[in-house]
Amino acid sequence: LKSADFFAQDLIKRIAKLHPDLHIYGVAEDLDKIAAERTMNPLAKELLAINSVDPDALPDNLHLLASSNRPELIDIAIIRPGRTSKILTYSLPSDKERGNIIELYKAKYDINLNEKISHVISKTKGFTGDEIRQTLWSLKFENKTKPSTDDINRITKEIREKWNVEKEEIDFTYSG
Repeated sequence: LKSADFFAQDLIKRIAKLHPDLHIYGVAEDLDKIAAERTMNPLAKELLAINSVDPDALPDNLHLLASSNRPELIDIAIIRPGRTSKILTYSLPSDKERGNIIELYKAKYDINLNEKISHVISKTKGFTGDEIRQTLWSLKFENKTKPSTDDINRITKEIREKWNVEKEEIDFTYSG
């Protein structure tokens, strides 16, 4: 969402009211970047203005979907009950889930990891499903059909450094 997008909100509301059978969805990726502490970001104030006076001001067929990798940065007023109807959270995959993801992509990319599955599971702790896929894709891209432990260590280290984020287990569940 950009500041100009908020200008169109009245038009979108009118269209939704004129066509009640049509469901209109707005999508905001990285909500934390536009809805951080309202004193620091003017767009957060505009987002709060959408329904701060009357929660019934928006038509029922108008929906806003937002995503964030950093929900702790979102202004609490934006995600409080009554303003946000539903919050879905997704955790990072467990050891078992990472193993299932690895099995799926090792078969897809024809990589022999039979004796190294537990090593890949341990090296991908804190990875998202897509980062695990990227790990196996990188091995395939480098033609490492029978990768060594060093290959796995190097690739997982590169993926961690690429995102420049220290991976750790974080519970993003909101309890309001």
